[in-house]
Amino acid sequence: MDRDSLVELTPIRPSMQHDLSRSPTQAAAAAEAVMAGAPQMFHGDDGEVPPSEGHPPPLSSSSALLRREDLSYIWGTNIAVETFREEFQRFLETFDMHTDSTGGWPGIVGEHVGTGGGNRKYFLQELLRLRLQNRSVLEMDMQLLAKSCPRLYHQVVAHPMECLQMMANVAEDVCQRLATASSYVPMPDDFILRVAPKNLPEIISLRGLGPQHLEQLIALQGMVVRVSKIIPEIRVAFFQCWYCQNVRRSVVDRGRIFEPTRCDHCGKNYSYRIQHNLSLFDDKQLVRLQEAPEHLSDGETPVTISVVVYGDSVDAVVPGDRVVVTGIYRAAPVRLNSTTRCIRSIFATHVDAVHIEHRRAGRHLWKKQQQPLTPSLEAEEGLSEDPAEAARRDVFRRIASRPDIYDILLNSFARTIWGNEDVKRGILSQLFGGTRKELKSGTFRAEINVILCGDPGVAKSQLLSQVHEIAPRGVYTSGKGSSSVGLTAFVVHNHETGELVLEPGALVLSDRGLCCIDEFDKMNEATRSVLHEVMEQQTLSIAKAGIIAQLNARTSVLAAANPKESQWNVNLNVVENLQIEPTLLSRFDLIFLLLDRHDPTEDRRLASHVLSLFMEPDEGSRRATTSSSSPELGNNNDTDNEEDRGGNGNMRSQGVPMGQAATVLEHEGEVFLEGTNDAPYMPPRVLSQYIALARETVHPRLTEASHKQLATSYVEMRRARGSSRTVSATLRQLESMIRLAEARCKMRFGAEVTVEDVKEAKWLISAALKEAATDPQTGLINLDMFSAPDPTRQTVEGSMLRLEHIIGRRYLAAGRNSATVNELRQAFNESLVGGMRPLAIAQFMELLALMAGGEHVKSFSANSVTFADEGP
Repeated sequence: MDRDSLVELTPIRPSMQHDLSRSPTQAAAAAEAVMAGAPQMFHGDDGEVPPSEGHPPPLSSSSALLRREDLSYIWGTNIAVETFREEFQRFLETFDMHTDSTGGWPGIVGEHVGTGGGNRKYFLQELLRLRLQNRSVLEMDMQLLAKSCPRLYHQVVAHPMECLQMMANVAEDVCQRLATASSYVPMPDDFILRVAPKNLPEIISLRGLGPQHLEQLIALQGMVVRVSKIIPEIRVAFFQCWYCQNVRRSVVDRGRIFEPTRCDHCGKNYSYRIQHNLSLFDDKQLVRLQEAPEHLSDGETPVTISVVVYGDSVDAVVPGDRVVVTGIYRAAPVRLNSTTRCIRSIFATHVDAVHIEHRRAGRHLWKKQQQPLTPSLEAEEGLSEDPAEAARRDVFRRIASRPDIYDILLNSFARTIWGNEDVKRGILSQLFGGTRKELKSGTFRAEINVILCGDPGVAKSQLLSQVHEIAPRGVYTSGKGSSSVGLTAFVVHNHETGELVLEPGALVLSDRGLCCIDEFDKMNEATRSVLHEVMEQQTLSIAKAGIIAQLNARTSVLAAANPKESQWNVNLNVVENLQIEPTLLSRFDLIFLLLDRHDPTEDRRLASHVLSLFMEPDEGSRRATTSSSSPELGNNNDTDNEEDRGGNGNMRSQGVPMGQAATVLEHEGEVFLEGTNDAPYMPPRVLSQYIALARETVHPRLTEASHKQLATSYVEMRRARGSSRTVSATLRQLESMIRLAEARCKMRFGAEVTVEDVKEAKWLISAALKEAATDPQTGLINLDMFSAPDPTRQTVEGSMLRLEHIIGRRYLAAGRNSATVNELRQAFNESLVGGMRPLAIAQFMELLALMAGGEHVKSFSANSVTFADEGP
């Protein structure tokens, strides 16, 4: 195709038809204003209206009379091809971006430029970097184009198909001259450059798309829910005659290839056949974009739209990604059937993507197919990575090197939730995650699983929602409304390709992210059974509708569960309270128990904190400040200090009053740290970017010292069991300790796990097991409850422990040394829960015979039982 030719010509837009209604006097005045460079006025029902910044001025009917005969215009528009090319070439060659001494990009060069930096020809540097890195996509920031050349910006938005082709041709010419001037970047003959516009000033919602956006450049934001396989699409077809071997070329026109019916050389009819080895193909992929759940209003269901990606953009997204798609909104006719020329009045719409940007940090924008930049070429040409991104990473590294980085992260997470410092530390460790290890002997997961259980109204669901907001990638779901198919994958019919495809569920969409499951106890057993493979092997095996696949589900699971009796029963263990399979509970690295304890002092402080959230910022700040220092609310050292960790941890995380946040660290107008110098914190958006950068770039390894400390800590946890019949730690706790230590190292961007990281990980596991894994009958940590195949199964050892607990608490504590057999058996059967069958008199007598002569039962007869003199 000729360089100056256009791919497609567009008809007159509706805005042009509106302008044709002007009177001749108004048209002539508008033409003179355009020639004079004055802003054009729109004529509406209410008089003259100035043009808006976000929409291009309509084409005047008189502009055809003022067109120059020596210029070529795109049909239906007032865009002169030569003028457009000259202006865009001037923009590429002269656009300067001012850099300060720190390497950031404050903006476009103006009249006042500081002496600490310099000016750089930004797009010339980008084109040279493309050739050095063997890339063929030039990303064009549309906001920069709108500030420098408003007319070009409006023309590109209104007529993207024509303008993008001209912009690519101009960029190729400039790149060719750069390659000629430089001996390091030879220009291949088949080099084709593509311009990808991005960063439009306005992002349109999916439900806001209308006919006014057809054939225009738009930006959409949503979540990817389906990605098809790569489909080869023909761009230029070559046909060869069977008889005379004559070859004809046919170009795709609106998605169709026209086969020649008669040979021009030999005159034979229907003698052409397509030659695939000579034809040119391009990669194509169909993506289904859906409105993200966080962008939906009450009562709305998500809207979806098909997005078509080509070339370099294929395989740039996976299901679950939050993306901003910049593309051309298209409408295609739908025929009633293939044998008639009638079409439906309702058209099918889709978006031809030209640029895809990941909204949440942590993933690359484009598929990495090129070789890395050679260091010698980079140094000699004076090129480096994007200064703005490098400056942001330097700021994050400075924050990570602060000695109070752990307090900063703790203050930044879930600031509206009072207390629960141990839980916040555990969830923060889950967000950072460990280091995935792929060895010859097997793969060890890096994801940390956490479950929150306890009384209702202790902010479990609120913690899950806040984690979902800051997680770089994740899905939120509820156990009551989730099925096994919704969590894994289900088979649907793809209308575009006509084949059966797998639609990913919540766990697959959360791959390499976080899956928040609320009301975990409300799931049925069949739904929870799919989590066994996910939480340990990190895969999902699917065999449905002839599709056999193993999907990746490398996700961390954060679950919240309520007890079966609504309130937590302290006389039952965690398995009996939740009625969840022990084998599934054992796969959680941390099990936190959140109880609604009745403490008047803490109740007053909690009430004051909650009430401050419902007041005006200024008033709430004063209330929060005075409440923390008021003696009426129990401000004393004995109450505030933690027992062995955190010190004034509660006060540190809540030390900054809500609504009185001062800037502590700022870079290029972006606030990285707020609060006070004593208790700074990150805004939620900055915290999400900090976590994403740590997960992507930091991969700590174990040292010899940390290795020894891990072994020592594991032995100490094993030694902490109360008797030979209890288990206080298993190998799963050792693996959890490794992951938690690596997560703590990631928080400070460390390269090696230290002894302090291991000690913190051990303390966190012990704090979680101290309450969740404590047997209420013995008061000791016992992990046997997680390894029992059935929580309702009654063992002899369990019955003996239960009877010892009843004798000690009910009889020996009251000073009684004996009881009747029927009374004791009735007390024992009343303590049974979870479907355990009561003991008959013969079974109970056998149990007494086993315990006779021990620490609790001295002797017994057919009617009475005598207890030992010394109880526990």
